[in-house]
Amino acid sequence: MTTKNKEFNQVPKDFLSGVFITPFNFDNPENPKHATYVHEQTKYDLFYDAYEKITNIEMNYLKGENDYFQLKKISDCKGEESYIEKFLTKRYVNEDQDNLLRCEEWSIDRNGTIEEFYKVKSYHSNTDRFFTLVFPNHYRKYFYLYRTRGGLI
Repeated sequence: MTTKNKEFNQVPKDFLSGVFITPFNFDNPENPKHATYVHEQTKYDLFYDAYEKITNIEMNYLKGENDYFQLKKISDCKGEESYIEKFLTKRYVNEDQDNLLRCEEWSIDRNGTIEEFYKVKSYHSNTDRFFTLVFPNHYRKYFYLYRTRGGLI
């Protein structure tokens, strides 16, 4: 069951595929459509939270008015975590409170010639806080993310 809200249809189907998101304090809603709406709204919010973080980085690499970047593909995470990824996860994630919903690798196409990769982790805390962490593939990009957001979250 899906809603007909146009904004929700802009979220790629591969994003958080196989995960149904509901707050912990949302037990057995009387209207099943409301549960679906809450799921899709939360999924939409998480997607655009991660996409905004990636945009804050990628905008630094666009030089001309015809330059662009676009999301090419979302797949499951593979490979080992880098040292900085482990450090930042430990810094921003409370192991007792925050639950990993899914770890994904996003492929970004820049100008049709360069492919960049980002690891995106989506979390749901026991206090019903939802958030994403974005891990660029190069250390310099962490600076862009930190500079534009005032932090990594």
